[in-house]
Amino acid sequence: MHYTETAQAILLLTCYFNKSEVKDVRPLTPLQYSRLAVWLHQNNYSPASLLKGAEKVLAHWQDPKPGAKKNEITTERLKQLLARGGSMAFALEQWTKQGVNLITRACANYPQKIREKLGDNRPPVFFTIGNLALLNQPAIGFVGSREITQDDESFTQNKAKLAVSQGFVVVSGGAKGIDQTAMLTALDEGGSSIGVLADSLLRTSTSKAYREGLRDKRLLLLSAFYPEAGFSVGNAMARNKSIYALSETVLVVKSGIKGGTWEGANENLKHQWCPLWVRNNEQLGNQELIKLGGQPMAEDFACFKSSQAVAKVQEPAINDLFAIPNSTVNTPEKTVMHINPVEIFNQQTKGAYIETQAEVDAYLKALKEELQAALEQQQHITMG
Repeated sequence: MHYTETAQAILLLTCYFNKSEVKDVRPLTPLQYSRLAVWLHQNNYSPASLLKGAEKVLAHWQDPKPGAKKNEITTERLKQLLARGGSMAFALEQWTKQGVNLITRACANYPQKIREKLGDNRPPVFFTIGNLALLNQPAIGFVGSREITQDDESFTQNKAKLAVSQGFVVVSGGAKGIDQTAMLTALDEGGSSIGVLADSLLRTSTSKAYREGLRDKRLLLLSAFYPEAGFSVGNAMARNKSIYALSETVLVVKSGIKGGTWEGANENLKHQWCPLWVRNNEQLGNQELIKLGGQPMAEDFACFKSSQAVAKVQEPAINDLFAIPNSTVNTPEKTVMHINPVEIFNQQTKGAYIETQAEVDAYLKALKEELQAALEQQQHITMG
């Protein structure tokens, strides 16, 4: 599979390619990469420029973050990351053979919900195996403890079945306990699921439990960490953001007062990525989350589609800067026109490299106005 120079640069700057690198290099975090992207744009460069002449491009590198530590994103660190072309080429060849696809934040098919909700803190890269189309479907997230009782399992199965029956994809983290129960129940019911993994993408994809879902295109496994990555607490905490960002609402089935489930739920309450439902039982962590603003879910809860249960489900946006060319815009009665958002975007930006969230938001607004005006004009012609 061919990857653009921009994609290759993002990979080099933000990813590990094998376990032996973990002690030797420090890829940029999402926020660090965003700061580099700001600087590149301000100086009329793109990430691809770093592959063609890193020495020249980085000669005047200065972190745009006010008060940034001088030793945080050094020129030496950037050059070390960019010098790993051989490791990247070998890894990409192996991953492609094993069915892994890559999505960088500069790609047209990067998850729009994550782009919008996480902004500059969105993962620069996702490694994926399975059906990418599931990213555009409305979803319910399930999170909870690894250690569960039969009662926890039954409750999770009941609500996962409910989500599937009402047309939602089930999103979870793939860990044992609540995560796996929700995902496997959805697949057993003939529904679809997305597993947002913190580690072991390749190993998980070979699991017998997921084989049928992958074959039937009802499952997507994705991870912001390289496919052979082992477990780490930091990665597990970081992936929680993506579960909440991909979901119209998230249900906390079982939480303690510390740990990944607790921290992820609190982070969502702080940032309001989506409504948070919490099983209303005697579990201490659950009760504390309800006090902090989570919505209590009764045992007989029966409708994820109610306006109180989920955020407004977004239809695939025709105003996405990175939408596929020649999108079709439909009215209730007929197709009225074909619009090429990429062409409009190129006209507006004159080919400039756009990467930071503020710039994306500005051009999204401009493109929306452009498309709305064109649509109204066409409707007027059709009706007249």
